[in-house]
Amino acid sequence: MVGGTAQWYVGVSAHLTRSPWQLVLGKFFACLLLVGVALLLTLPLPITVAFIGNLDWGPVFGGYLATLFLAAAYIAIGLFVSARSDNQIISLIITSLLCGLFYLLGADALTGLFGNRGSELLQLLGTTSIVTVGFSLFEAEADSGDWIDNKILKLDEKKIVRAEFPGFTLQRQDGEWQLAQLAPDEKVITDQVEELVKKLDGLTVESVFTSGDEPELEENTKPLKITVVLDDDSRLEYTFSKLKGGSGYLLQRSDQSMRYKIADWGVNPLKDTEREKLVEIKSPAD
Repeated sequence: MVGGTAQWYVGVSAHLTRSPWQLVLGKFFACLLLVGVALLLTLPLPITVAFIGNLDWGPVFGGYLATLFLAAAYIAIGLFVSARSDNQIISLIITSLLCGLFYLLGADALTGLFGNRGSELLQLLGTTSIVTVGFSLFEAEADSGDWIDNKILKLDEKKIVRAEFPGFTLQRQDGEWQLAQLAPDEKVITDQVEELVKKLDGLTVESVFTSGDEPELEENTKPLKITVVLDDDSRLEYTFSKLKGGSGYLLQRSDQSMRYKIADWGVNPLKDTEREKLVEIKSPAD
């Protein structure tokens, strides 16, 4: 016992009849209660999500229960180390190292160095797999439209000043869209250009790929790359890769780490548009 606990216990032992096990369990459950209170303070988050969409509460309760068990394991390690040392700082350092070791045992960076059998064993020993809850669990009883913000890619169209497509470039001049390098006898078909920009700005997300997902892509299809320049000179790089089996496109945008699935009907108009469809020859009256 450190921090004067032993002296306090000796001083009041005449009035108390407590076994060492009761003292140890008292410390353990006091720490666990503190963790439980901290977890209770996070309950407004899933409750708010439940109001927005059809939340599957099974993974939520499972996550809270797993977190309590993980905290109990870490607390037990800390109490053991504290009982073996008279220095609180040393106890803290050793406890942090041991808990960090158990966490790293199941990390992908370490398990990837071993074979299938070895990686499975490390994942069982490590705590990484305990605290990781796959995002796809929320799909169990909820349609993607219930919880995905399908307008997450939407931009403020007024802030777009330039859009670079394969084969042509659009730029906004005096509030109107123009085609770069326009010939003297050509003029822009305004409705077509504005519709094209709206389709790029209004991409609808069908689903989200998590970090562990590795979607198969068409090998012989060249990715579609589009660059958007905003009024603050920031650039957004869109990369559309065709998913194998003709089931949509995988979108990666430079300002976001997540990857999205976009339906064919949302990408094909961007892919099939050519310069000739956006211009026409001026009439003598023009």
